[in-house]
Amino acid sequence: MENSVTAAFGATGSDGTRPSPAELARTAIASACVGCVTTYPRVPPTRPLHTQVALEPEVEGRPLLRLSPESAAATQLLARPLATLRVARAGGHAVRLDGSARRLPGERGMLRFRLDVVAVRLAMPHWQTVSVTEYLAAAPDPLRHEAPEVLQHLARHHGPQLTACLRALGHETQWAEPMALDCRGLDVLSMTTEGVEVVRLPFPKPVTSLRDLSAGLAAPLLCRCQRNPGSGPHV
Repeated sequence: MENSVTAAFGATGSDGTRPSPAELARTAIASACVGCVTTYPRVPPTRPLHTQVALEPEVEGRPLLRLSPESAAATQLLARPLATLRVARAGGHAVRLDGSARRLPGERGMLRFRLDVVAVRLAMPHWQTVSVTEYLAAAPDPLRHEAPEVLQHLARHHGPQLTACLRALGHETQWAEPMALDCRGLDVLSMTTEGVEVVRLPFPKPVTSLRDLSAGLAAPLLCRCQRNPGSGPHV
């Protein structure tokens, strides 16, 4: 793996190939199946409610919420259709969306609401505002479903090879762990004697599938070798 990765990437890249905040937010929303919705009472002294909510798969940036008709959150939304949705993608960024909740036709005894977004915030790790126009115009990352498994496999079986790869590219890496994978490249956490840095390994061009990559790049990222007790990884 070391030689194929080093030859394929060739050099580390800059932040220019990393996803924009709008793309990160869209990816988090498109990947989420649950979230926390805050609903607001029509009149005081009732307090806002924080409720776990099921989310339907969607790629348009306007989340679809499913709630039981008996839930207090549904009652508040029907009386005052304002909501705040928070989602946190595993290994990714937390997103907060504020907007108006528009009721849609229900299914199987559930109430459905579409959140028409009016404000977006992204934790990177501190909360920052994202333009709603840029958020709605962005697309979720096409590798979002593959990335968690690929990263887990690289971390579990190929840490030493990633370390050797970064050292071959000029970094004084003592230990490495893959952090993020998107359609433009791979982020690797590199620990040196001087500290910690995140190294970007960019792809030659954006892809919609890992199989779109050249053989040298696709081989290590699509590898599904198994580590047996007493043996090293087999690529």
